[in-house]
Amino acid sequence: MANGSWHWVLMCLVSSVSVGATELYRWVDDQGRVHVSDRLPPDQTSYRALNARGLPIREVAPPEIPDPNDLAARQAQAREADRLRRLYASEAEISALRDQRIEDLKASLAFLQDQRASLTAQLAALKTRQRTFAESGKAAPPLLQAQIRRVKADLDAHDRAIAERQTDMTHTRAVYAADLKAYRALVSSETAGSPESVNPESGSPRPHP
Repeated sequence: MANGSWHWVLMCLVSSVSVGATELYRWVDDQGRVHVSDRLPPDQTSYRALNARGLPIREVAPPEIPDPNDLAARQAQAREADRLRRLYASEAEISALRDQRIEDLKASLAFLQDQRASLTAQLAALKTRQRTFAESGKAAPPLLQAQIRRVKADLDAHDRAIAERQTDMTHTRAVYAADLKAYRALVSSETAGSPESVNPESGSPRPHP
């Protein structure tokens, strides 16, 4: 609608409301229809206030609806903070738990590597016997062939387990590094603005310098 036509319609609407009205309201309903009145529906949250001449004097926007993603993020942060408080009492405890877990994985890895070395030696011995039969023009006994297949399968299984332990070590370091960083941020945020700060290594209060 052209501006001139709209102004004419507005003046007609203004002239139709109560003569004594000092403030008018213009709003658009959910069907797209424009209303001008000195009485605003109680459920109308967005409107334009007009003076008695029909000129806008203020605009009221609808209330901002909280972003559910923001709420979900705050809830996730709260859960993470609770997890950190439940698991750890200090930075030193996080480091100690990380070191213990890494040592356990190293021990498991060393055991698997020792077993793999033993299996490699067994396979070498079995293949030597197999070559002996081949050099004499005889086929290797079925039992020997079955032993070779079994040892090869065991070696493959140990290779997979060794790779898994190495991945576990990398993952464990990353997890504890992330927890340590998050715990430091949590302690810092909880002590910010407090007259005392917490010593992250001991968990005991420490006065500000």
